[in-house]
Amino acid sequence: MDKNRFSLDTISEFAGNVPVVPLAEGVDLELLTRGDDDPMFVTLPVAEAETLSENKRYYDETFVRELERQILDKRPVAHMGHLRDEDRATAHPLPAGYWVGAARQNKTLWAKAYIPPGAVKEDMRRQKAINGKVGTSVYGTARHEWDAGLNAYRVKDFVLETIDFGPPERIGVRSLAAVPQLTSEFMMEGETMDRIEVIREMTAADAAILPEAVRKAVLDTAPEKQVVAELRQLLNNDGGDLIAVVQEIVSERDKLRAAVVEQEISAQVAEQIKLESVRGIVAELVKARNPKDADAVKGIVAEVAASDAVKPLLANALQRAMGPTQERPGGGVEDNEKFSMLKPKPEAAK
Repeated sequence: MDKNRFSLDTISEFAGNVPVVPLAEGVDLELLTRGDDDPMFVTLPVAEAETLSENKRYYDETFVRELERQILDKRPVAHMGHLRDEDRATAHPLPAGYWVGAARQNKTLWAKAYIPPGAVKEDMRRQKAINGKVGTSVYGTARHEWDAGLNAYRVKDFVLETIDFGPPERIGVRSLAAVPQLTSEFMMEGETMDRIEVIREMTAADAAILPEAVRKAVLDTAPEKQVVAELRQLLNNDGGDLIAVVQEIVSERDKLRAAVVEQEISAQVAEQIKLESVRGIVAELVKARNPKDADAVKGIVAEVAASDAVKPLLANALQRAMGPTQERPGGGVEDNEKFSMLKPKPEAAK
């Protein structure tokens, strides 16, 4: 079956908390909002899994996951309504919004759009102020397979083009139009937006749009800064190169530890290895195992002394210390043989 033009329209009353929708990977927030003194982002539901539309299209979990993937990958634009088919080849209207993120909350897929300065931005602000609704319409191409069990079409091989804004009364899935949730403004007419909620939605990339004074205030509260101040006071280092001082202290500490380990190696080798001629070799083998501290030396010396490489050395050194093997008189006499010491005969009396 050939692909057809496809749109998924969503509209609903907003219920519950709007999920945090982070920016998609690759979005340059500073460049996107440059020149916009009051950047606005709106978070809206765009699809819901296991939902049947009024035009008998069934949107399953597979479709919603694929839509989320394509939003994050393509970061589509939004228009106010769809382009007419006859205008698709030539028209290129400026976008009303730029979709920069998507996230799931249970069965619902939410998306976040940046709204540039202009009429659409003002309309979104006013819709929020009067608790109005904004519909979204996912637009692209897809195949439609009839499912007799559902008495509806399943959407297959979907290719996303745009996610457009539209009037809620014309939306096909009426469970999904919502009051637009503005996520980058604090003040609205007659009310103050919950600042904590805004801060929770911020990502690391959002820090680029914060004023310098705010960034400095945040850094000043970091515990690491207090630790650095205490270190400077402790080391009597006011404004100097603190890293160099700490590196020097660490170097001296490492040298001291190495000297303590060296002394412990000498002491343990002298205690455990009685043959002085072998101690030097054993000590070098112990050092090669790089004991982490003095407490580990005793066990390593014992292991080296019992190793196959050292035991023959100890045996040979012991043999040399004892001298050559002594032989019994008369040599070659078997254990079962008898022998006697020959004594000179007394001289005959003259």
